[in-house]
Amino acid sequence: MESIFSKKPKLVRLCLQKKWNKVRQHLGTKNGQREARGSDTFGNTALGVALINDPPPDIIAALLDIEPTHSLQTDHCGMVPMHYACFKGINSDVSLMILQHDNGAAARALDRGGNCPLHLLIENICDPKACRKIGEAGDASNPDSNNHNSISRPTSSLLSRSEKTTLSNSTNMSMNPTTFNDRLRLVHGLCNTAPEMVQFTNRHGWTPIDVLQEIKAEYSTGPRWERADIVYQILRTVNIQLYRDHKLLSEMKGFQSPMINTNSSVPSNVSSYGSSVSSFGPTAASQDDRMACSHFGE
Repeated sequence: MESIFSKKPKLVRLCLQKKWNKVRQHLGTKNGQREARGSDTFGNTALGVALINDPPPDIIAALLDIEPTHSLQTDHCGMVPMHYACFKGINSDVSLMILQHDNGAAARALDRGGNCPLHLLIENICDPKACRKIGEAGDASNPDSNNHNSISRPTSSLLSRSEKTTLSNSTNMSMNPTTFNDRLRLVHGLCNTAPEMVQFTNRHGWTPIDVLQEIKAEYSTGPRWERADIVYQILRTVNIQLYRDHKLLSEMKGFQSPMINTNSSVPSNVSSYGSSVSSFGPTAASQDDRMACSHFGE
């Protein structure tokens, strides 16, 4: 079967053009439903095409209702729709809908580079312009692109020193509070669903926490560093709680407590970052998060 991007069935064209009212109408037809169930030899689906074009939640709900398995459909890069939702920075309502649909399985999915969705969400939060640059060189919807296998970390390796300096000083690196809080809501949702993924290492040996630490080291000031630090505090809390839970379980079984993950960079004053065993924070951005990012203006 040829790529859906070469023939562009009507449903795909409408999604690419973001004509969502016409998408709704087309999904009510037999042809529309057939196209919604289809996939090409690269693993691309109408769900994936719609997702990277920032669709309304009801469009994703309709596509999942027609073909529920597509939430975990992998493409040629081993990426599921949740990878693209995080990389592109899709509205958290849509992303959380997918997480709920497959009971969190998408949160644990790894692409060919070993990246979980959280790796890519961090890239979007901290390096939105770099993500767009990668997209221009090899769009997530393009079956012939291999550039996405290079992300997390280092995305910045695709940029020259002068480009990094430009990005660091650019006002485009700012993110308005509403957008940032929406991204934080998804961070919390992913961590609540699959907290263990904060310790996932990709093919570069990087955990999501490592990615944040690298970004903070590259850009010691400015909005990018500030966003990275806020997300880092969230993931560090999750990592500490994972350690405490593991320690408690080991002690209950009579085993020696395991060493804490050295990648977590956990300070000695861990008690000030405790959280409940059952939850790592609200699905929406916390009040402290909002206060911390309130100065992020466009």
